[in-house]
Amino acid sequence: MKQDKQTENDARLLFDDILQKTNFIEKLRSVTREVRDKLSQFDPRKTEKITYPCEYLFTVILLAGMAGFKSKHDVWMFWQANSDIFSEVFPDLFGEMPSTSTITRAQRLIESDVLGDAIKEIMGRQYTCVRVCRKIYATEVLSMRDVLACDGQAMRATARLQPDGRRSGGKQITSIVSYETGMTLGQVIHNKKNQEKQSIIDLAEDIDISNTIMTWDAINTHPDLIEFAVSKKADVFASLKSNQGRTFEEIEYAYELYQKGEPLYRKPGHNATATDTVISGSNHYNRHIVALRAEDCMSKDILKKWPHIKTVAVIETESMNMVTGEVTNSLRYYITTLEMDLAKYPDFARDLIDISLKRWCVETNHWHIDRFFDQDQAAYENDDAAFCSTIITKFTMSVFNFAKRAYAAEELRYKGVCTTPRLQHACENIKFSALLLESFFKDDAKHLTQDWLSRELKFMKEEEAEDRGYWPDPESYAHEPWPLQQFIEQHKKRKKRKTAA
Repeated sequence: MKQDKQTENDARLLFDDILQKTNFIEKLRSVTREVRDKLSQFDPRKTEKITYPCEYLFTVILLAGMAGFKSKHDVWMFWQANSDIFSEVFPDLFGEMPSTSTITRAQRLIESDVLGDAIKEIMGRQYTCVRVCRKIYATEVLSMRDVLACDGQAMRATARLQPDGRRSGGKQITSIVSYETGMTLGQVIHNKKNQEKQSIIDLAEDIDISNTIMTWDAINTHPDLIEFAVSKKADVFASLKSNQGRTFEEIEYAYELYQKGEPLYRKPGHNATATDTVISGSNHYNRHIVALRAEDCMSKDILKKWPHIKTVAVIETESMNMVTGEVTNSLRYYITTLEMDLAKYPDFARDLIDISLKRWCVETNHWHIDRFFDQDQAAYENDDAAFCSTIITKFTMSVFNFAKRAYAAEELRYKGVCTTPRLQHACENIKFSALLLESFFKDDAKHLTQDWLSRELKFMKEEEAEDRGYWPDPESYAHEPWPLQQFIEQHKKRKKRKTAA
């Protein structure tokens, strides 16, 4: 036990020593300069009355958000605990501290459209550079093409009781997530779920999505959206349900004929099948896919409605809980612009299964945001404040996904080291945040997989990383600044005493 403690102390000392040798202040300035420069142009306040420029406030809110601190009190305490560092990064502030009210107003200063365009431009350019560097830009290999998952997410805490007694669904956030990079390329906030289709078009309008495969829920499967994707030189793999009426009925009937052995669907080159078996935890999944030519499944008038659809896919999934023995079956229908060319794509059916699974990257992203960033608890009434909070969260998840992929490449050495709670905990050290941001923007993870950094993350226990402690009202401690770490340690001691009692 003593040896492990000594090893932990050695790791932390080495971690601090290496970070001290880097030009940290300049690094932090450089990785946040572009965002700050863009936002400084849109500050709606009068220049002579500005004490805390919104780009400075946004930078601190961003760094605090990476550490999992989102409320105005948490951000205030984060700034207070790191005031010596921020006074060097922002020397013109002369070490002054904003109030919690100023921090709240900062999230409303920049209009959502302005902030969204700035982040989308930065992330879009970053995405293009990463695709080129990783050689996934113009690849002809179907399994190597990037999948862009489009989906909406409800902010449940923003739901309000309407005058007629009904409860609104709250604000909706539509985003596009890249599977290969883990980046959220953009997001749009709106008040109705049926606005997702137009939101996807608005998001992808200024992003280079060529040679990618776009996928979304059945609610957004519409000829106009597919037409837009094809015009941007992208392919589509979209879910299909009964809301498409006759189109769905014809495909469903064609699949029934295939199962009965209809000769048309059994001809060579007219179908492709594959089976995939996966064990995840206590669940055993067995997936079987049947891909058919669209012209064999649809009538001429339906084909005219969907001119770009080349292939129809049906995936049947059998899931068995190995503990209870419960078995569930599901049947999902898809349409795609990918042509079933077995000479060009010999593993065409298997690749379609992979694409259908890659779509869930956006759902995984949303789960992490709700679980570790408490988005469902954010009861924002102001659209700009809600957008600012969520865009910081999405940007943070993009950076964290980059780090997770870096460690996944060396899974044998660093298995289980890099998790969201541990990264949040590590980002309480601003020097680590600067290192992480620099690695992300340079698309260079060599520093993140160094032994000294991995050892630092490895010694963070999950329950310790998730524990954020109790944060008192900072206004009551205005004359007695308390460091961030001191609050955390005091909370841990109180928790131990309660457990012992």
